[in-house]
Amino acid sequence: MSTSGVNSKRSLEQANEAFVDEKYQEALHLYSISLEQDDKSDVSYTSKVMSSRAQCLLKMAKFNDALNDSLKALELDDKNVQAYLRKGLSAYHLGKKDEALESFTSGLKIDHEQSIESQKDTSSQQEEKNIASAEKTQMLSVNTRLVSGSDYSLEIDLAHLIDSKRTDFKVSTVNVEIKLFKKDAVQWASLDAQHNPNAPPVLMNKPMTQQQVPPTYPSSSRHRKDWDKLEVELKNEEKDEKLEGDAAVNQLFQQIYRDGSDETRRAMNKSFSESGGTVLSTNWDEIKQKKTDLKAPEGMEWKKYDT
Repeated sequence: MSTSGVNSKRSLEQANEAFVDEKYQEALHLYSISLEQDDKSDVSYTSKVMSSRAQCLLKMAKFNDALNDSLKALELDDKNVQAYLRKGLSAYHLGKKDEALESFTSGLKIDHEQSIESQKDTSSQQEEKNIASAEKTQMLSVNTRLVSGSDYSLEIDLAHLIDSKRTDFKVSTVNVEIKLFKKDAVQWASLDAQHNPNAPPVLMNKPMTQQQVPPTYPSSSRHRKDWDKLEVELKNEEKDEKLEGDAAVNQLFQQIYRDGSDETRRAMNKSFSESGGTVLSTNWDEIKQKKTDLKAPEGMEWKKYDT
């Protein structure tokens, strides 16, 4: 690796550390230095740095700059899932809802494809266990390499026995998902044995007491229904439903409202109510200072209704 490449990666690590510490101005400066030091021989790496700087710009509410960096990152690597996500967030904050939805959809599709491909690649290497492994029936051992290039390992003494032959894992660009299978049908109080070492296992198939019987309601049917379970299933179906067009955009706004901070919700409520439903903002620092004006759709103008 060239000297410039080493310096660029060192600056990238420093930028990531500053970003985690919420020192966004310092992080932005370091990301820019990393790009200047980069010899541009690895377009995937350059795209990653550009995407990281876009994330920093998002935190600083510089949405136009964040969108530009995201677009440049995708020009270098059109498989960069994080760049699609940051492009979508930038476009959303700039009021470009259709572009945001398209970017989110493209990113999810590529992430799914990469996840399947990674699973195929790693399945043939499972015996080597160079990414994740369950070495013993009561221990989980994980070894992987971070984006910074440093190695990461984790070992957990499990609370109960597992069937190590059935252990499975899936690697994507953003996480490592590990599936463990219980040796016995018992309920675990915790994953880690040291969390509650003296807790006895609880059988999962023990007879239910009268207090544990699922609630039922009068019905002419001979079969008793667990209405709570049915409600959960319906909610899961609604969550998994694939929507398109305006319905998909509305679902996106609902998700942002549900997962957003208190300030995000206040900004959305205030801007929407004050503008008569024509403006929806998530930036509380901007919205709290003044009343949100009505904004007519493109090509139209507001007129008062004379009674």
